[in-house]
Amino acid sequence: MKTERRKLATGAEIKLLWHRRYRWNRRGAERLVALVNEYGSPSMCEAIGLNGEQMILGGFARRQFVLRDSHTRRYGGRRWEESQQNLDFIFERDGVAYGIEVKNTLSYMDEAEFDAKIRLCEHIRVRPVFAARMLPREWMMKLIGGGGYGMILKYQLYPWTHVSLARRVAAELALPSQLSGVFRRSWRVGVNKALAINKHFQMCL
Repeated sequence: MKTERRKLATGAEIKLLWHRRYRWNRRGAERLVALVNEYGSPSMCEAIGLNGEQMILGGFARRQFVLRDSHTRRYGGRRWEESQQNLDFIFERDGVAYGIEVKNTLSYMDEAEFDAKIRLCEHIRVRPVFAARMLPREWMMKLIGGGGYGMILKYQLYPWTHVSLARRVAAELALPSQLSGVFRRSWRVGVNKALAINKHFQMCL
């Protein structure tokens, strides 16, 4: 096995590995680095993040959730002052408020940020809901214990305008990237479970 380190456009390094008998390693390395630079560019990351937020916004609206605010850290006269962090959305339905955080990324969000946003939700008295590609089991238990829910999307969801890039990332890098169409079923299941958890907590009060 042979290895090589190359610098990406962002300044980070990537470590490449290939079999010692592979003859076209330089050509393959250049193609792979170009693809990583394309999907990892700041503009592409911003577009993917915005796509995730827009899908969540539209999905909750279709289920008659009322949007109360976006990119906010206040609700019902209460304001989070511990940090400048905020929630992507606050929705209401059936007299219950939900604080929504969307993470349409391949990696886990920072654990300190995760814990802070749960405290934020507790402080302003909204139920925490995290929509993410994946969350560790321990984090899911924290959410459920606090009356919240983790909506596991399984894939990083690309906008339809980048169908070719999503397919290349999945095929050539074996990363869990998909187009936004796969979101509908996982979102539907997630919202139903979130509502079920809310009913459970109401019965326990």
